[in-house]
Amino acid sequence: MQILYDLPTDVISIIWRELALRDIASLRKVCAKLNRSISGDKQLWAHILQRDVVDRDISLLPYRSEFASSDAACIEAWVRQALNLEASFQNAESLGATQRVGLGACITWVKLVRGRWVLVASSDTRHSCLMLWDSMPPTKSLQKCANISLPGPVLDGQVEDTGSKITIAVSVGSADPYIEIMTLSFQFGHHIISLGHIPGASKTRFLKGSVVGFAALSGDDTYPCISDWATEKLCFITQLAYWHNPSVRPIPNVKDCVYKTCWAMRDWNEHVIVIRDDDLQIYMMPDFSKRNEKLSYAHHVATIPLSLLDPIRPTRQALVIHPPIERVHDRLQPIRSNTTYIFVRFGGSVNGYALSRKDDSLGAAQFELGTPSFLRGSDDRQGAAHSIFVGSTCKCLVRLCSFAFKRLEESASPPRLHVTKILRKATRVDMVGLEADCSTLSFQDTVLIPPKGLPLTHFWPSFDFDDARGILLMGTSRGDLCVARFTDDVTLLNPGCIFDNIPDLDCASQTKESTIMPPMQMDLPVYYRYRQTLSSGVVPTQLVEETVQNWGTSISAHHTMNGWSNDWHSFTKLKDWLAPSLRWGRADPDHYHWEDVAVTAAQTYCAPFGDVIPVLFMSNDHDRVLFRVGNRPYMWTLPHEQDPPWIRAFLVDINTLLQDYAYVGPSVVVDDIMLDRHDWGMNIQRSVISSYDNLIEELAMREDHIDVDPNPEMWSNENWSAIEAIIYPAPPPFEFEMVEFDLPLE
Repeated sequence: MQILYDLPTDVISIIWRELALRDIASLRKVCAKLNRSISGDKQLWAHILQRDVVDRDISLLPYRSEFASSDAACIEAWVRQALNLEASFQNAESLGATQRVGLGACITWVKLVRGRWVLVASSDTRHSCLMLWDSMPPTKSLQKCANISLPGPVLDGQVEDTGSKITIAVSVGSADPYIEIMTLSFQFGHHIISLGHIPGASKTRFLKGSVVGFAALSGDDTYPCISDWATEKLCFITQLAYWHNPSVRPIPNVKDCVYKTCWAMRDWNEHVIVIRDDDLQIYMMPDFSKRNEKLSYAHHVATIPLSLLDPIRPTRQALVIHPPIERVHDRLQPIRSNTTYIFVRFGGSVNGYALSRKDDSLGAAQFELGTPSFLRGSDDRQGAAHSIFVGSTCKCLVRLCSFAFKRLEESASPPRLHVTKILRKATRVDMVGLEADCSTLSFQDTVLIPPKGLPLTHFWPSFDFDDARGILLMGTSRGDLCVARFTDDVTLLNPGCIFDNIPDLDCASQTKESTIMPPMQMDLPVYYRYRQTLSSGVVPTQLVEETVQNWGTSISAHHTMNGWSNDWHSFTKLKDWLAPSLRWGRADPDHYHWEDVAVTAAQTYCAPFGDVIPVLFMSNDHDRVLFRVGNRPYMWTLPHEQDPPWIRAFLVDINTLLQDYAYVGPSVVVDDIMLDRHDWGMNIQRSVISSYDNLIEELAMREDHIDVDPNPEMWSNENWSAIEAIIYPAPPPFEFEMVEFDLPLE
């Protein structure tokens, strides 16, 4: 042993590096001197971190302290935290500490910041606010630190954390929707400070500096947009701006003009990726600093079809993820990645892709979409996915799955959360900071997140997941906010190991418009003021007047067609068309019966993010309505009261259609919109909510007592199955009776 002590320190460190981690743990127990030598060897622990964590594709905290200023104890803490969390993922029999709070209003959006701070948007028809909560320490209750009031519910949002600044962009569903830009800062307390806004914009897709990508503008979701909110410049993302300039006849290319929803959009170095129903498009990122014009169109680079398992059911949710490139040592210059990852939910299934970029001999970018890895919605063990989200380091995919579609309308069992490990091929970084090898993506083992301690997942839950810290954030439409942990790492990570504080207020970066906003009154569409009256069967005159006034601005008086009318006061189906785009989305009470509301049904089938505006109705058949979304016209036909609608899309703009209806022929009519292309996830979630409410009501009304915990959150899978069997007994099997006939012989 004395000979070992006599060796130089750097030689001993090299020897230790050849040992497995368990052997190093045993060696530390030999004597205090060896323990001190190993514990204080920073290079040794850096080697272990690279070998046992990074090289094994295990999540590493992205918000850890800088390597240069960290000692050996910090690096050892990173190793222990990462390995403990990996073991917890593989054996997730129960969750660790869980923090719960009831907000009393619908939660529409949640986001974790630096594994500690919780952003949550909560609203009802009387108030709406975005709040900041502190989840540390996990043994105590959540502490509210700041809030900001808004004139409408938050529909969605994006967060950018550059280390020195945290910026937020949220869609606000007021009467006139807009995107609010904010920042988190600390100065004598925590604050949410307004920086600016983008009028008319909605459905945020990405945020980078002062640039925001979004899917709809002024109720028109035909083309997604990118805006620099600081300079108020706007760029439309489209290959062919036909709907903005439809003067060309005949149509150049029918396929290029067919509307497709923008489900995801993300910046990627100097490019922008757009995920649509059945393809992805790549554009050049507009450089607003070099553009003088306020309005422009992006340059199209490539279109790549998506290989879906079921082409009849196109994309209904998509995520584009740029995982952090994990490196032990700090680099002076950021690394540019030539691979990004795409996750698509269609029907109840999920596809995962790796999108790679390579430069040819002339330096031109070439893009390749890898073979998809998939999780089938028909999996009998996990069920169909109706919501997905990816961990912060892209190492885990979480799916909210249900078997409700197999039990028709009689399954009240809560949807289950499944965590699937994502395996990404390690990449090599060349000398210029560009990854030289393409990555691949595959789905690995799946485990069930234990539901104990979590709110019921029936009620339109919003999620976020920090897979580097093992923290699951969940909020429901019934106001339950929950922070759950896979492991307790507080004892491992001392404050010097991680960088999880809110940045101090940078006065130099604040503009004169930046302000801590005072309380605001709700400013919702007039429909919400009269919704209760409307549900009783009475159509308020003021609601009709204000709504019809907005419809009337869509066409000129001479733009009418023979046999059609825009005299809405004589329209017998007016009640079905008064609703606006639902400000609470799927959690909106009106969404439970969306098939019965023409506007919501038309929006579901034709334009998930645009406003449906009626234009004309047939004078002798009020079940035939011409409506528009932006400049795109559609024909609504309801054959019978109990049948689903028949919707037809036209490939001419609304003004051309009204001026020359006779021109409309087969060449400008898209195939009838298929009614089974709607979102399975929406139907499944709505089904389990309805079944849950019915089941609870049945239990309360029963004369015989069922011995079960009064809190449904405590019910096991066996409890749910047993209760459903009692409430909804299976019909007796059909018995066939054999009957003999005496047939005459010929």
